[in-house]
Amino acid sequence: MMRVVDLYLINQRCSMRVRIRLNKLIKILAAVIATVIVCCVSGIFGCLYGENRIEDYLWKFDCVQLKDDDGEVVACSAESIWREEGVDIIELSITVGDGTFVIINVETQDIYSFECDEMSSSVDSTIYSIKCNDAEGIASVGKTYYADGEEVETLIITFSDYNLYFYEK
Repeated sequence: MMRVVDLYLINQRCSMRVRIRLNKLIKILAAVIATVIVCCVSGIFGCLYGENRIEDYLWKFDCVQLKDDDGEVVACSAESIWREEGVDIIELSITVGDGTFVIINVETQDIYSFECDEMSSSVDSTIYSIKCNDAEGIASVGKTYYADGEEVETLIITFSDYNLYFYEK
């Protein structure tokens, strides 16, 4: 017959095995939880820093379109698909700084300096409020998707009665 001391020792050995297994399971569980936390934090920071921002790209001018219902193209670059009779050919350049951007008409050297403040942003796009002198407008950066599957980063500046389109170089 087993003595109480023997039962106690058997119980201690079993308890020790259970504790060792529990410790291993706790370590595995802690590693899994740490991995999940790292992935979540990385995803959050990826979203915060993966946004489209005006300063992230070099922009090439495409066209100026009237903001009215017809959306008539009134000016475009020499390489634009909008180039046709009656549409003025102009060349605009844009330089982007911290909280500002400058548009220069290459031919006339007219300079338009804008202040811009971020209004909202996501991974896909960023929208800015812009101001030049006392006039205000909106600028947005995002992808343009084409029927053939091509994606192009696009900057659209809506100001006064016009929409100006720039594409990533």
